[in-house]
Amino acid sequence: MKLSLKQSTIISFITASLLGVLFHFVYEWSNENIVVALFAPVNESVWEHLKLIFFPIILLSLLEYFSFKIQSPDFICIKLISAIIGMFSTVILFYTYSGIFGKNIDFINKPTNYKVRFLLFNFCFNRNSLSYVSYSGNIHAP
Repeated sequence: MKLSLKQSTIISFITASLLGVLFHFVYEWSNENIVVALFAPVNESVWEHLKLIFFPIILLSLLEYFSFKIQSPDFICIKLISAIIGMFSTVILFYTYSGIFGKNIDFINKPTNYKVRFLLFNFCFNRNSLSYVSYSGNIHAP
């Protein structure tokens, strides 16, 4: 089955979102394992939650790169830049709305996380489309 770059991006977005939710609880499930703490948040700080954006995206990007034999030299760079943009966006949005409202509001945190993730996957898709990423596996450019 051939997937387009758009389909692959949508699948990656959904998978990264699910991994982000899963990673949120992994540290607790691992009985507070120190190795797991490197990849999963250990508390509710915004800094720890940046791991929920960075590691699922990097993990999926590497999996995508090697599984589909992606030929673009820009692919990993684009994914890494998008993860960094996502982390910066999360910090900026969190501290902006916290400053405006004077407190952290949980029902804003969750949608913000998914919006940031959506934007960074959209960034990846647009950058990879522009650079004509060529796939030699089961995925083809749009």
